[in-house]
Amino acid sequence: LSNIGDGTKVVRSHTSSIASLTDILKEMNRALNEGDDAFYTVPEDEYVLSQLMELSSIEMAKDFEDVMDDEFKIVAISVDMDTFESEAAVENIRGIEQKLSELFPDADSCILGDMVEYAEMTSRMVRGELKSFLFSFVIVAIMLIIAFASVNTGLIAMIPNVAPVLLIAGVMGLLDLPLDFTTMTIMPLILGIAV
Repeated sequence: LSNIGDGTKVVRSHTSSIASLTDILKEMNRALNEGDDAFYTVPEDEYVLSQLMELSSIEMAKDFEDVMDDEFKIVAISVDMDTFESEAAVENIRGIEQKLSELFPDADSCILGDMVEYAEMTSRMVRGELKSFLFSFVIVAIMLIIAFASVNTGLIAMIPNVAPVLLIAGVMGLLDLPLDFTTMTIMPLILGIAV
């Protein structure tokens, strides 16, 4: 976890990698200064920085085209992650969007990628599945009350229907398994089998 300045925590995977223009500029600056690690920084002088950007776009063309366009107007930062939690990802995206608007108020910025779409989709689906599960739970309880013609007997009959769901939810909590689309799909199936 790392803090991006305003209390928003960003979850990073152990094998995540980030590709940005600053990495290329730092590498070129160090290379031009005889490999001295003290120069592994982005130059603060605008003239030196512009010359370094021009040189980087020529010398490291393949890496450079992944992070900036030829006219130096569009910058991209790429973050590769092998795992993420959808709720944490949605919070991170909102925090990053807020930070971008604070740091670059006149720039048009957007966050793109499969992870962004998947995080939003998973978050909505989990909430929808949770609502449908609770609705199913209420309907099954009403059906059992009607079938047994008794509120007490109907609620007692719900115990074998609820026990497997509570057991699975408890095991998931103990093993720290995330409640995502695939794990949430199991809950209605368990309830259906129990009924």
